[in-house]
Amino acid sequence: MGIKGLNKLIYQYANSSMEDINISDLCGAKIAIDSEILMHKFKSVDSNNSHITGFVNNVFSFLRNGIIPIYIFDGVPNISKQTNAIFKRHTHKKHMNEEAEELEKKVLDQIEKLCLDNNSEESIQILGNNINYNIDKLLNIQKKINFMSVSKNYRKECKYLLKVMGIPFITAIEDAEALCVNLCVKKLVDYVMTEDTDAMAYLVAHYSNTEDIDAKILKINKFNQNALTCVNVKSIVKQLKIDPKSFVDMCILSGCDFCPSISKIGSIRAYHFMLEHKSIENLIDSKEFKEHGYTVPCGFNYNDAREIFYKDHYKEYKSLNIEPMLIEDLERYLIDERGLNPKPIIEEYNKMFEIFTGKNDTIKTGQYVSSVQPFTAYVQPVLNNVPQSGHKINVS
Repeated sequence: MGIKGLNKLIYQYANSSMEDINISDLCGAKIAIDSEILMHKFKSVDSNNSHITGFVNNVFSFLRNGIIPIYIFDGVPNISKQTNAIFKRHTHKKHMNEEAEELEKKVLDQIEKLCLDNNSEESIQILGNNINYNIDKLLNIQKKINFMSVSKNYRKECKYLLKVMGIPFITAIEDAEALCVNLCVKKLVDYVMTEDTDAMAYLVAHYSNTEDIDAKILKINKFNQNALTCVNVKSIVKQLKIDPKSFVDMCILSGCDFCPSISKIGSIRAYHFMLEHKSIENLIDSKEFKEHGYTVPCGFNYNDAREIFYKDHYKEYKSLNIEPMLIEDLERYLIDERGLNPKPIIEEYNKMFEIFTGKNDTIKTGQYVSSVQPFTAYVQPVLNNVPQSGHKINVS
């Protein structure tokens, strides 16, 4: 979910804090990438191998521009998230499943009516249009349901692919974006890449002084595949004219994953409250809060949410550098398990690995232009049917 309405607030009050940059401008950088949104994005494509092709292409989009991607995966959600955001998601998914079942029954009833002999030409036309409309609606709901969750096996396959490709990844203790931010604040990576606005609260929570904030967040530019949107968090806090502690409280008050929100308080109102009252405690104790009829909901444990944003989410890791491919494992996995041709991936990666490790200085990193295939063609099927060899995947 992230921080509810935070993007809207930034566009309204701190729009100049964002700028579009070309991905090639980040040559030499290390980027901690929140992998959760990537998995959901790849899952939305109707293909058994969409996550494999998706991650391969994503990896190469960074490597060819001289950037080392470090993929961060969610760990175990904390209790606050399980009892709030995840519970809401499960409830929403249940309602969507019920709606899909009702639509499916409705379509079957309409098809049965269409098969009757006494239908006029006009009624057939109307029924046909209604059937098509409901089928489209049903497919859309089913696609949303599919997008909402990622299975353990799907996640495991993504990690295994990165492991055999030699690409660094870490499974966070809790939220992926929290570890991304932690690595950036500790100067172990140069940027955080995520679509989750929680990252801004995690980042600002590391600082007591706005002037000390120097980490930046990258977002995918939906209009240009070669561009990213760089979010200057320090600039946001300065333009909002609130201190870091008030910013974190504003995020909690706007609505976050770790506690319920107060009715009738969105991001804009939360911002103005923090401008005046500075903290959630001061707001709740204020005359204004009581006079306007605001009530604190059951379970509004804002101190628990604060603790999550402020605590250290660091986790030990093996390496933040690319490593040589495990070629035999990659070949076995892609051919035997996925029915895909690994040859173009191996050839391309080996060329880039030589550049990154200084074994090939004829082409400068970041000026590398793929001579093999465009991203969409890196992974090509070699078999009509994907065999299932039962090979066990070890991501440790």
